[in-house]
Amino acid sequence: MNEDFIQFVWQFMRFDASDIKTDDGEPVGILNQGILNTDSGPDFSSGRVFIGDIEWVGNIEIHTIASDWNAHGHQHDSAYNNVILHVVYENDQSIFDESGRKVPTIELKNRIDPQSIHAWEKLCRSKHQVACQNELVTIEDIVVQQTLNRNLIQRLERKTAEIEQVCVQSNNNWEYVLYNILCRGFGFRVNGLPFSILSSTLPFRLVESTRHNQFQLEALLFGQAGFLEEEFEDDYPDMLKKEFQHLKNKHQLQPLSKSVWKMSRMRPNNFPVLRIAQLAAILCRVPKLFRQVLECKDYDELKSIFNDHPPHAYWQNHSSFDKGIPSRSATIGVSSIDTLIINSIAPFVFHYGRVHTREDLSELALKLLYEIPPEKNGIIRSWRELGIHARNAADSQALIQLKNENCSRKKCVSCAIGTKLLMAS
Repeated sequence: MNEDFIQFVWQFMRFDASDIKTDDGEPVGILNQGILNTDSGPDFSSGRVFIGDIEWVGNIEIHTIASDWNAHGHQHDSAYNNVILHVVYENDQSIFDESGRKVPTIELKNRIDPQSIHAWEKLCRSKHQVACQNELVTIEDIVVQQTLNRNLIQRLERKTAEIEQVCVQSNNNWEYVLYNILCRGFGFRVNGLPFSILSSTLPFRLVESTRHNQFQLEALLFGQAGFLEEEFEDDYPDMLKKEFQHLKNKHQLQPLSKSVWKMSRMRPNNFPVLRIAQLAAILCRVPKLFRQVLECKDYDELKSIFNDHPPHAYWQNHSSFDKGIPSRSATIGVSSIDTLIINSIAPFVFHYGRVHTREDLSELALKLLYEIPPEKNGIIRSWRELGIHARNAADSQALIQLKNENCSRKKCVSCAIGTKLLMAS
């Protein structure tokens, strides 16, 4: 038994509520279970119950056992002083709020529908990566779509929470925020953190002041990333090194250690040095990036901003400094642009739209995800094997969120599909 399941039982009234009494013996009438709160604070808000002859309106808190109230520190938290009812599976002790008031408690043990318990335990004990995979064929398409819609917004909100942190740190310098998020995106899955550190340790004013000179910007980025600390045979990296030494001394820069970058078992197209070169090319050739991103109308227009900006010719036949390879295109590929839009640009536009009450931008962010082809990875392949196909990036993002936040953590009661199965039991 866990708290999530008790929340589900309370929210959907999957228990016998007849002749139910508080731990002090007062009859309880449930008028409204309240609204589930997914943030901090009591579990349900705006609940309405009768306790004795008095109608109460306020918060309702859920626990597996009553003593969890104290274990979670609610007795010292004023946010719980307006809890009107404490709902528990087992009442093992009386509890009091910060003011010393005894909080009325009801116990659901022996009142919960046994079939609901059995269905929940079956999901929890499943050895499958997706606990309900055998039952998915019984779920209506509309329920699946509702689940995807909800998870898409949750994934966007998780990403925008990270963007908000950058906003706070930069005092809402939106051009820097976009630059920081874009840098992080250029690290893709493996080097996102080092790229983020690079952007935060290199003064943005220097990036802005060198945007007109691609060679100087390359020197600044490569040097600060720690890739210009050794001796080179080729002229190009040697000139970059000399340029960075000048910039480093002039602006008192402290480069990162090269060791923070991950390069083992990586294809040359994903080497961080090439990604830095591609980033420099875009920053130089799209000087008004912030404005252009916000003025885009669709996916094709946004994609064109990042497309066809080749880095220095050196990277056409090098995978790293002093390491030659057969000639090939060093321009960022379409699939990489899609990944940048999905993970960086769309969340940025979505958050900017919300902060500035620009519904057109929030809608644009969603539109972009519906226009981009679905991602290709292990999670999406596993869903496809279960009969759920991602039609676009919106679906693939939702399926990644669903797998990571619900399925992998067995949080079936927080999922519309899991709730549907439990309700049908």
